[in-house]
Order: sequence, then C-alpha cells, then structure tokens
Amino acid sequence: MAQAVPPLAAQPVDDPRVITIGAAAAKLDELRRTWLDPEDASEVELKKRTLTNLYSARPHWLRNAHAALDRAVWDAYGWDDPDTPSVEEDTILSRLLALNPDRATRAG
Repeated sequence: MAQAVPPLAAQPVDDPRVITIGAAAAKLDELRRTWLDPEDASEVELKKRTLTNLYSARPHWLRNAHAALDRAVWDAYGWDDPDTPSVEEDTILSRLLALNPDRATRAG
C-alpha cells in the first residue's frame, strides 16, 4: 500500500511531488493563456478564444498537458496504475475515501 499523503499544508515546498505537480499545473496554465490571448490576435479572434471553445476542441496539446498533470497527482498519491484514464471513477473515489481516516486521526 502506498504511503499516505500528508495534508497539503504539511507538504514542504521542496517535496519533489509538490514541485512536479506545480510544474505541470504551471505548464497547463501557460499553454491555455497562450491559446486564449495570442499576441497578434484581433478582437474578433479573441472573442472566439474562450475556455469553453478550447475544451470543446480539446486539442492534442491540451490533452497532453492534462495527462501530465494527472500523472503527477497520481504519482504523488503513490498510485502505480499505468493508464490513469482507464481507472474507474469509483476506484479513485474509494482510494481517496480510504485516506480520510488517517487524515482525520492526524488532524484531530
């Protein structure tokens, strides 16, 4: 069984898991901002560039950035499933709920 993840507030900023998640999240944010507000775009073009339209189009680079962030979070939990999208939502929820008693004990 994977080691329980300490509460976020207890995570040291130099923890490699925190650094990896932060880097993946920052990259996703950078890519989305670049797409939403390109330098030479007209006002008409900018009005079309919404998060809704971006996520409806779901370009390959966006899927890859989300997959990298998902993998970083997955690894931080110590879950070793090779294909994160194939894991059932109920399995994920069960794993997360299993962490609650340990966190409650440490918080109380």
